[in-house]
Amino acid sequence: MKIGLVTTIPGGGPIEHAIGLARDYVILGHEVTAICSTDDVRARFAATGAETIRVDASSMLAPSALKATRRALVGLDVVHAHDRRAGLWTRLMPRVGALRNVTIVYTVHGIPDPYLPAPVGDARHGARDRFAYEFLDPMLGFRADAIVVPSRHVAEDLCSRLNWPRRRTHVVPNGIDIEGLEFSRARGTLVGTVSRLDRFKGLDVFIRAVALLHREHPQQRFAIVGSGDEERNLKRMSAQLGVDDRITMPGFVPAPDAMRTLSTFVISSHWENAPIALLEALALGVPIVTTSVGGIPEIATPQVATIVPPGSPSALAAGIRSHLADPDGALARAARGRQVVEAKFQARTTAARLLDLYSELRASKGM
Repeated sequence: MKIGLVTTIPGGGPIEHAIGLARDYVILGHEVTAICSTDDVRARFAATGAETIRVDASSMLAPSALKATRRALVGLDVVHAHDRRAGLWTRLMPRVGALRNVTIVYTVHGIPDPYLPAPVGDARHGARDRFAYEFLDPMLGFRADAIVVPSRHVAEDLCSRLNWPRRRTHVVPNGIDIEGLEFSRARGTLVGTVSRLDRFKGLDVFIRAVALLHREHPQQRFAIVGSGDEERNLKRMSAQLGVDDRITMPGFVPAPDAMRTLSTFVISSHWENAPIALLEALALGVPIVTTSVGGIPEIATPQVATIVPPGSPSALAAGIRSHLADPDGALARAARGRQVVEAKFQARTTAARLLDLYSELRASKGM
């Protein structure tokens, strides 16, 4: 099968997911073309054995990018988009001529910012948001042969609240390659998070939790690993709360490398779908404190992680405090987490399920 994977963002979970699929598809003997927007991502796709094409993704509807993407799709059997811009481009493509028989799949990794939970989103939506996200976007969903969502929670949210076509929506959980992610009870010393620095990640809540903890644990150090638009705001808040000397912010570090420096991995998000970083922490045996939002409860239960409500610095601090007080108990839960990933969230299983979906979609149209 000739498969195109389309991405337009520089990093994050969707990129890791798409690169993992490229690797597994090539191993299984399929021809993969990766359309991407940065040299770094292009190099990572190329390392999997995929053919790569770089396009300009500086705007949502860059004519040159649309034209280049359309040319790249000619001759493919399946095109699978992995972010919002890529999903828009592929769904807008005229399905005529050389693209008449291409199968279009779009994985929804996130929901529009206005529809995220408070304090990030807004419970009241204006006419523009309702038209764009409750009418136009779901109508374009009918131009895809399938919508893939990595969690049941977000799939239901899309269908019930944002009117996405339920019959075209398929839940396929994310998976990771556990080779090279060796479980270890030997842990680093930092309590930290590894994520994009976006508002919905609730990193301000994490910093406030650190402010509650630092006096009773004066030797403990914390980390926020990643890059993003919120970096300056987070550094300013850390300084204002007097904990900037307790929190290291090294920027982007590959997640497995960052995880190995942690004694506890923290997710403080207000919303999540099915975070790759969570799966990596489970596979590596890192004890986890996480909020119970989005699709996280479908991955992390109280048997494998410490679960806290979102938006509460005191609850997050209490979860971290329990790990500092009982590291052996936290490690025991982490050991069970590795078993969960091995049983349910391996990349090869995700790739196989998606390949089956592609085949079913093409068979249903006589291809």
